[in-house]
Amino acid sequence: MHKNESLYHYIISHATELTTIWINSLNSNTSSIYSVHSDINILSKLKEQNRHFIESVSKIFIEDKETFFLHFHEWVVTVARDRVKSNTPITEVITQFNRFRTFYWEMIEKFCKEYEANISHQDILLWSKVINQAFDEYIQAFITQYQRFTSHKLETQQATITELTIPVIPITEEIAVLPLIGDIDSFRATLLRENTLFQCSEKKISHLFIDFSGVAILDKMIAHHLFQLIYALKLLGIETTLSGMSPQVAKISNELGIDFRDITIKPNLAKALAPLGLTPASK
Repeated sequence: MHKNESLYHYIISHATELTTIWINSLNSNTSSIYSVHSDINILSKLKEQNRHFIESVSKIFIEDKETFFLHFHEWVVTVARDRVKSNTPITEVITQFNRFRTFYWEMIEKFCKEYEANISHQDILLWSKVINQAFDEYIQAFITQYQRFTSHKLETQQATITELTIPVIPITEEIAVLPLIGDIDSFRATLLRENTLFQCSEKKISHLFIDFSGVAILDKMIAHHLFQLIYALKLLGIETTLSGMSPQVAKISNELGIDFRDITIKPNLAKALAPLGLTPASK
């Protein structure tokens, strides 16, 4: 059997031992998944992922580089997704990669001692080079995937925050209320326009009540954004009713030359909903 194959089978036969050495070396920091005190299910998953890593990275000894680097992608994606999901800092993961690299190399040294007569210095230098390259490639690929999943997570969280801060609230199957609350800057106004159009389309809204009661101050630029929204809703065939406009908002609307001829305006939300036999929930 070729030396590389012998080393490969030696490491695979000692995979459980390697994993145990690594798990037992974890510290007692309970705030990290890399802790000897982690939940038994977490430890079980770490062991399983580590064994798969051993099986995968060890193939560097028996496969050509092109084949090897083609097949490790699945492990990297799975583990990167898990670490992002568990909010594990990337620095902790890289630390564990490098710690395990030490244990892995110690296993190679153990192999060299047991089969010393058949191992040359050239063999050891070659194995050192290929295994370090393999670990480095895994780490780089992991960083790339970790960043990708982190970006996706942040985008998802931002979308959730946006939906919560700009809620189109259905009150019947086709009727909804959009309560505007607090200060509205240019960024929020843009989100308001885009998210409202999306939610109304997704929820199949035909009549939207926009309530300005929670907006005390509105500058001309922001007012322009909001009335662009009203015009866009009209183009989508969505009827719009405005309520709760303060004198300041009404004044700016007039200065902007906003045409309200096709828009129903009521002093408050209760009176806006009354013709439809609807009443806002009482506090």
